[in-house]
Amino acid sequence: SVWVVEANPVVRNDTLLHANPKLNGKRALTILDAVVDALSSEGLMTILDNHMSDNDWCCTEQDENGMWYNDRYSEQEWMAAHVAMAKRCKANPF
Repeated sequence: SVWVVEANPVVRNDTLLHANPKLNGKRALTILDAVVDALSSEGLMTILDNHMSDNDWCCTEQDENGMWYNDRYSEQEWMAAHVAMAKRCKANPF
Protein backbone atom coordinates (compact mmCIF):
# COMPACT_ATOMS: atom_id res chain seq x y z
CA SER A 1 0.00 0.00 0.00
CA VAL A 2 1.02 3.61 -0.42
CA TRP A 3 0.49 3.94 3.32
CA VAL A 4 3.08 1.25 4.12
CA VAL A 5 5.67 2.81 1.79
CA GLU A 6 5.14 6.27 3.28
CA ALA A 7 4.76 5.26 6.96
CA ASN A 8 6.93 2.12 7.08
CA PRO A 9 5.58 1.27 10.53
CA VAL A 10 7.18 -0.99 13.10
CA VAL A 11 5.33 -4.31 13.12
CA ARG A 12 4.80 -5.96 16.47
CA ASN A 13 2.54 -8.97 16.05
CA ASP A 14 3.41 -12.34 17.59
CA THR A 15 0.61 -14.05 15.67
CA LEU A 16 1.54 -12.83 12.19
CA LEU A 17 5.27 -13.24 12.76
CA HIS A 18 5.12 -16.49 14.73
CA ALA A 19 7.05 -18.43 12.07
CA ASN A 20 9.86 -15.86 12.08
CA PRO A 21 9.93 -14.07 15.44
CA LYS A 22 13.21 -12.30 14.70
CA LEU A 23 11.19 -10.05 12.35
CA ASN A 24 8.90 -8.94 15.18
CA GLY A 25 9.61 -5.30 15.95
CA LYS A 26 11.10 -4.59 12.52
CA ARG A 27 9.72 -2.06 10.07
CA ALA A 28 7.19 -3.23 7.47
CA LEU A 29 9.49 -2.71 4.48
CA THR A 30 12.30 -4.60 6.22
CA ILE A 31 9.89 -7.53 6.67
CA LEU A 32 8.86 -7.26 3.02
CA ASP A 33 12.54 -7.31 2.01
CA ALA A 34 13.06 -10.48 4.06
CA VAL A 35 10.05 -12.16 2.45
CA VAL A 36 11.12 -11.18 -1.08
CA ASP A 37 14.70 -12.34 -0.40
CA ALA A 38 13.49 -15.69 0.99
CA LEU A 39 11.25 -16.26 -2.02
CA SER A 40 14.01 -15.27 -4.43
CA SER A 41 16.47 -17.64 -2.77
CA GLU A 42 14.03 -20.43 -3.64
CA GLY A 43 13.72 -19.25 -7.25
CA LEU A 44 10.27 -17.73 -6.81
CA MET A 45 9.34 -14.41 -8.35
CA THR A 46 7.50 -11.80 -6.32
CA ILE A 47 5.03 -9.55 -8.07
CA LEU A 48 4.41 -6.37 -6.10
CA ASP A 49 0.81 -5.21 -6.22
CA ASN A 50 -0.61 -2.04 -4.72
CA HIS A 51 -4.03 -3.57 -4.27
CA MET A 52 -4.97 -1.03 -1.59
CA SER A 53 -3.47 2.41 -1.12
CA ASP A 54 -4.78 2.56 2.44
CA ASN A 55 -3.77 0.50 5.45
CA ASP A 56 -6.93 -1.58 5.42
CA TRP A 57 -8.56 -4.66 3.95
CA CYS A 58 -10.25 -4.39 0.60
CA CYS A 59 -12.72 -4.50 -1.13
CA THR A 60 -15.89 -2.60 -0.52
CA GLU A 61 -17.87 -0.05 -2.45
CA GLN A 62 -16.77 2.54 0.13
CA ASP A 63 -13.00 1.97 0.33
CA GLU A 64 -12.29 4.25 -2.66
CA ASN A 65 -9.54 1.98 -3.96
CA GLY A 66 -11.02 1.22 -7.36
CA MET A 67 -8.51 3.51 -9.07
CA TRP A 68 -4.80 4.09 -8.48
CA TYR A 69 -5.53 7.12 -6.31
CA ASN A 70 -8.20 8.16 -3.84
CA ASP A 71 -9.13 11.11 -1.63
CA ARG A 72 -6.27 10.29 0.76
CA TYR A 73 -3.48 9.50 -1.73
CA SER A 74 -2.92 11.46 -4.91
CA GLU A 75 -1.81 9.98 -8.20
CA GLN A 76 1.63 11.51 -7.54
CA GLU A 77 1.89 9.75 -4.16
CA TRP A 78 0.82 6.47 -5.78
CA MET A 79 3.50 6.85 -8.46
CA ALA A 80 6.14 7.84 -5.88
CA ALA A 81 5.36 4.70 -3.86
CA HIS A 82 5.76 2.53 -6.97
CA VAL A 83 9.05 4.19 -7.89
CA ALA A 84 10.30 3.73 -4.31
CA MET A 85 9.45 0.01 -4.40
CA ALA A 86 11.00 -0.44 -7.86
CA LYS A 87 14.22 1.14 -6.62
CA ARG A 88 14.12 -0.97 -3.48
CA CYS A 89 13.76 -4.22 -5.45
CA LYS A 90 15.91 -3.23 -8.45
CA ALA A 91 18.83 -5.52 -7.58
CA ASN A 92 16.64 -8.57 -7.04
CA PRO A 93 16.79 -10.83 -10.11
CA PHE A 94 13.31 -12.21 -9.42
